[in-house]
Amino acid sequence: MDRRLSPATASTIHILTDTFGRPHTLVLTAGNASDMTGTDLFLPRMPKTRYLIADKGYDADRLREALRGCGTVPVIRGRTN
Repeated sequence: MDRRLSPATASTIHILTDTFGRPHTLVLTAGNASDMTGTDLFLPRMPKTRYLIADKGYDADRLREALRGCGTVPVIRGRTN
């Protein structure tokens, strides 16, 4: 029997760090879940933050709006499509 992980059984770790790169919040989601699923889980736990730097997997208008509503400046590269 083949015991390798398929994409459906893989996991994704979403990490929120402080300014120095030290982990603050870790969220584990299914590998086939959207990055926004992880965001929905860690945003309520996010401390007061001036800037949030994220990769383009987190490029969503609703995230940008939620961050601005908390007084946080989103620094997220847009997708190229």
